[in-house]
Amino acid sequence: AFLHLSVALQGKDFLSEQALWLDRIEIVVDGKNMTHFPARNLIREPLKMKDITPLSFTDSMLYDRIPELKTKRIFALGETVHGSGSIFDVAFQIAKHQVEKNSCRLILLELPIEDMLSVNRFIQGDASFEIDSLMFRYFNFAYYGTDLKKMFLWLKAYNKRNSEKVWIMGMDYEYRKEESIMSLYDYLYAINQSLQSPAIDSLCYHVLTAIGNSSKVEEFLQLAESLAKRKDIASLIGEKEFEIFRHVLTVSGKYGASTAKRLDSRDSVMYENTDFLLNFLCNKDEKAFVLAHFGHVNYKGLPVIPNRHHISFGSLMKENYGTDYFCTGVLVGTGDFATTGDSTITIRPLQSPPLGSLEYLFGQARNNYFYIPESAIPQPIACIRLIGNVDSEEAFKPWSVRSRMDAAIYIQNSKASAIPSEIQDNPDILRGRNPSVMMSRLTKYFERDRICNLKMQQRGIK
Repeated sequence: AFLHLSVALQGKDFLSEQALWLDRIEIVVDGKNMTHFPARNLIREPLKMKDITPLSFTDSMLYDRIPELKTKRIFALGETVHGSGSIFDVAFQIAKHQVEKNSCRLILLELPIEDMLSVNRFIQGDASFEIDSLMFRYFNFAYYGTDLKKMFLWLKAYNKRNSEKVWIMGMDYEYRKEESIMSLYDYLYAINQSLQSPAIDSLCYHVLTAIGNSSKVEEFLQLAESLAKRKDIASLIGEKEFEIFRHVLTVSGKYGASTAKRLDSRDSVMYENTDFLLNFLCNKDEKAFVLAHFGHVNYKGLPVIPNRHHISFGSLMKENYGTDYFCTGVLVGTGDFATTGDSTITIRPLQSPPLGSLEYLFGQARNNYFYIPESAIPQPIACIRLIGNVDSEEAFKPWSVRSRMDAAIYIQNSKASAIPSEIQDNPDILRGRNPSVMMSRLTKYFERDRICNLKMQQRGIK
């Protein structure tokens, strides 16, 4: 038998400061504390080599051996370690494979949709959006470093030579309202640099004024509704991008200004964004590729103490898309990864997989990089490493493997994401991690806002 105890707690609201203390908990079996019992070896039998599909970082043709890449409409990769350049290499390879061979027209990353509006504009060929300024403006992009930049450049080149365009978007959103508003403002402002449209000037003004007024965020719902009639702005921005912009306003208004509430609702928002973008941008015979942390894309959520709001993105996708959604966990053995600290990104070594972990089992296969379906994994319950943006001393958590994913990809050695030299030399460039940087940007925006307001007054625009 295997016991997994969860305690779920819910505060009375998202605003007041609340606290809970749990001083002691004890589980007794036959009068003995369960910690007195020896740890059980979860490994029952080794992998069968016939069930493994070897892969290669140099031979992309091997991905043809994974049938689900052809048959599943939404192929999701779940990275068990944020900051592994090797995992991102796998994702980049599979994304290219899907775009070139399997009619993939939408790539979704675990990045804020507000930020990715600007990136998508770049890969569609808009010269007003410059890749280096985008990479170092947003902390989330800097975290993935030069690997992410290569993906953006490849997609731009692909779109330039092909009539069937690929879209790249964020499935997540900014959970700090200030970050969300500034990203939307950046997007509109860059578009209007060449257009000099009074209508977009006015829209910039209405978006930016929400920074200092929490009630204005809720008013985004009304703004999104009123914009439905603005065909003039839609023609300037582009009809599809305009509808996505309205969707972002609607979602932001729906979840309000509270950082706690917005953070708590991330998986629900991920589903709402994905569902909207998939049905809005893709035909039924076109595919989407998703890259996010395994804690989000799996079918049961996190194996820690979630509250009742944290139904995973993968659970919602499975409920609504059924077998069209396919979740593959990406695991690594040893090596290193990039992780965040106080306004810094550092490289740290990965803990060696312990006995009883899925990584340990996969490491015994003596194959550096392979794919295996869930049905071929011999142990239904195992510990799996789980590292998000911040390192953890207790990274390995118990999972019910078969209820959370359809397949796994294993990489023996992880190399950390490449940290750009600009960030190594100037860590203050990391947006959102340094108050002085935030204030500097806000000061610049408010000066733009003052000029924008003067323009509107001169034109008689409200």
